[in-house]
Amino acid sequence: MLLGVLAAAAGAGTVLLLHDPADAPRTDAQGVVHLAPGDSWAGALSRAAAGATLVLDPGSYDHQVLTGVHARDVTLRGADRAGVVVDGIELDGSSGVTLRSMTVRSRDGRDESAVQLGGGSSDVTVADCTILPLARSGVDLFGRTHGVRITGNTIDGSGTTGEAATNGTSRGIHLNGAPYDRASWVADVTIEDNDISHAGSDLVLIAGARQVVIRGNTLHDPQPNDDHNDGIQDYGSDGVTIEGNTFRSHGDNGPDQGIILGRNPRVPDLTVTRTVVKDNVVEDWRGTGILLAGTDDTVVTGNVVRRTGTDAKPGSSFALQTPDGLQNTRVQLSGNDFVKVYDSGS
Repeated sequence: MLLGVLAAAAGAGTVLLLHDPADAPRTDAQGVVHLAPGDSWAGALSRAAAGATLVLDPGSYDHQVLTGVHARDVTLRGADRAGVVVDGIELDGSSGVTLRSMTVRSRDGRDESAVQLGGGSSDVTVADCTILPLARSGVDLFGRTHGVRITGNTIDGSGTTGEAATNGTSRGIHLNGAPYDRASWVADVTIEDNDISHAGSDLVLIAGARQVVIRGNTLHDPQPNDDHNDGIQDYGSDGVTIEGNTFRSHGDNGPDQGIILGRNPRVPDLTVTRTVVKDNVVEDWRGTGILLAGTDDTVVTGNVVRRTGTDAKPGSSFALQTPDGLQNTRVQLSGNDFVKVYDSGS
């Protein structure tokens, strides 16, 4: 609100317009802009200089929607990762934003992901955050979103007070290219150095994406339920690299795989092509370590798969399968440490 106070500078005839300080976020002595709960993120991002960092002061923030906001490599950084809590962040057709060092959770009672990037959003980084999906996914990419880096986060679907997301659409990270024509695919995504756990379904699901790197993550303990819960499931992609990740989820041998690549017969428009699976370690997993089921041009090299299933019910380190007649074509295997290999004849 303007105070409406005009003052003339002495002897100069200059007119000064004074504003209520509540009109703008606070700027500290170092010139850093601080936002508090209730301040406009969209307005601050739009005004920020290229390369600026805006600090979120400790507190609880309502669901944030950034529509058509095009920042210039601007960072929104929480002053305290645990003390800045945001009830969901949604970017729709926005770009040039880094979200860093905050806790983001799904809104109570809402069937939505904690972080949503859609509408062709681009040049977005999500780094060093704690992400708590109470429904759907921790980070959900869709609608031609591209140029995204997800790094150094803890994404935990177990819930903080027992409100775990347990439905079959609850993933740690979801790359969703629906309606599955190539124009809608997600592209140029790096998922690196995250701890991803306790999803109600897959820890990472790819269903329509190209040029994706999944590197150096710890993927562990998807929830044991009636769903098909994998470390990484990919049934629609071109040019994915899965490298140097660690997988861990102890339990009886079953349908939950460490890595599963292959076409979904129910979505015939999607294929899995030009995939590299390299230098991953499956320490302990309750299903097959690495499974190919209808892929084309896949390189599997330097992986170590130790224990799968239990001593009483061991699983396979590596498996080739042909669901509904689908074939694995042009598979290259080299330098892997596998205990048990299964081939259905593909």
